[in-house]
Amino acid sequence: MSESGDKRPPVDFANLGMPMPSFAQVRQLAAGSGMLRWAHHPHCSRHDHHLLRPFGRPICLGCACVAIGVPLGIAAACAMPWQSWTIWQWIALHLILLVPTAVQPLLQKKAFKVFARILLGAVSGSYLISGLFKVDFFAPVWLFKLAVIFAFAAMLKILLTWRNRRTSDPCSNCPQGMFPTCEWNLPRLLAANPYDSLLSQIRISDVSKLQDLNG
Repeated sequence: MSESGDKRPPVDFANLGMPMPSFAQVRQLAAGSGMLRWAHHPHCSRHDHHLLRPFGRPICLGCACVAIGVPLGIAAACAMPWQSWTIWQWIALHLILLVPTAVQPLLQKKAFKVFARILLGAVSGSYLISGLFKVDFFAPVWLFKLAVIFAFAAMLKILLTWRNRRTSDPCSNCPQGMFPTCEWNLPRLLAANPYDSLLSQIRISDVSKLQDLNG
């Protein structure tokens, strides 16, 4: 679908007596035409580094690899002789295993991302299972367990903030616009919402203006 082939007049929201909808409001109209189940990202080529495609089906690389790593970490935690470890050795091991996850935003290679996400799942499973069920490094026990959970949540927040600051949205500079109202996805959006009066009047040019106005 292109603007040159679309002869519909743009929506004049002012004359209709309604405010210009925000881009977020337009995105809410994308029911049934958004991301594929388990993909968690648009499945276009610009998001390919976020996806695995087993048997041609796009799935989220991060979630799939973490899901692979978690049971590996749980198995390792159950097999390790933690009783002979000090708390500092236990902490150091899990921090070292997090290094690839911290480095990954700086090293945008798909193979390394797969490795880092599998290791992230493994270290998460190992840390939580060992910390909550296998070791008691100080008393009272409930306070140690609470510290384990707090440290996990804090580290998760730190890593997510770091990743968000060091990675960009593939849609941000895409010449086809911003998902889900980009030119690549707009045919699916319109097909899934054929009776929506607002969407039926929106052209690519209108979507671009909304993106410019609403960031």
